[in-house]
Amino acid sequence: MNQNLELPQIKNSSPTEGIKVDMSEIQSMLRISTIGMAVISEDTKILEANQHLCTILGYTRQELLILSYPDIVLDNDLSMHGVENNNQVRKYLNKKGQTVWGYSSLRKVVVKDQETILFIDQVYDITKEKMLESACNSMADELKELSYSVSHDLRSPLRSILGFSQALKEDEMDNLSDEGKDHLKRIYNASVRMGKMLDELLGLARLSLQKTRPQNIDLTQLIKETIEGFKTDSKYNFEIEEGLVTNGDLKSIKKLFENLIDNAIKFSSKEFAPTIKVGTTKHEGSTVFYVRDNGAGFDQAYADKLFGAYQRLHTPEEFEGTGMGLAIVKRIVSQHGGKIWAESKPNRGATFYLTFSMS
Repeated sequence: MNQNLELPQIKNSSPTEGIKVDMSEIQSMLRISTIGMAVISEDTKILEANQHLCTILGYTRQELLILSYPDIVLDNDLSMHGVENNNQVRKYLNKKGQTVWGYSSLRKVVVKDQETILFIDQVYDITKEKMLESACNSMADELKELSYSVSHDLRSPLRSILGFSQALKEDEMDNLSDEGKDHLKRIYNASVRMGKMLDELLGLARLSLQKTRPQNIDLTQLIKETIEGFKTDSKYNFEIEEGLVTNGDLKSIKKLFENLIDNAIKFSSKEFAPTIKVGTTKHEGSTVFYVRDNGAGFDQAYADKLFGAYQRLHTPEEFEGTGMGLAIVKRIVSQHGGKIWAESKPNRGATFYLTFSMS
């Protein structure tokens, strides 16, 4: 690094604006900065660059010092005029002519005791993040196409099956044998089930596209309102811990607890006195939420399958459902940077534990 940075003598400048610094401070910043950094003159010449910027752009220091700032920045309206403090994402051009994304903090400074204005650009390389963002956007587009296909292309034949099944039931039921009536019933019920599965698949796809809008949530109140919405039999006993709060997307968190409580209600429905508890406990030194029931439970050996799409540990004859409820729960927890797991034994109930990193 050049220890004696030669500054251009700029006449008729008005160095009254900008941060006042010593040359020694600039030299120190160049040495210790852990991100890319360039010193630029008022006429956009690159006067100095640190090794981090050289690495980001693939140039040697000597190569950068014969370039101007517009040579490495893809900005058709680049000008130092009026710049004081400017933070923004910029597109840079490396030695190979490839685009490098950087978060730029461009600052105007005035060198003390000299009639000299300089600009310091500190650059954090975000190319990998931008590539990931592009990949996520591409996936989002594919999910949108899938949602459209499910909504239109797959529903059309399903509506036909349901329609003709209903027509046969209304017009030809008396002409069918008992076996034929059973077949028709099976076709109709399977079509209805398929429709529900498509609805859940669409819900999961939409959830993947949804942006979270964090806010403080009174979980105790939300859960009590959710339980009231189920209109359960009076035999159910609900125990909800007071003072439960979290931070997250209200719509998503509501859906999460709707699914978990619905799951608990369903699998404890055959108990004489079904009890469902929601609260917090300590796990490995951290506070976690839980939803617990005293219902059918499951074999812990299959716990990993619980959160997969269309995964079921019980037959539809035992407990109805599409097998998508917990997959949606898992997706919501992941969106909130948390984790979820379950513990159970057959006929001993189940407990679902979950965390949110936004809490």
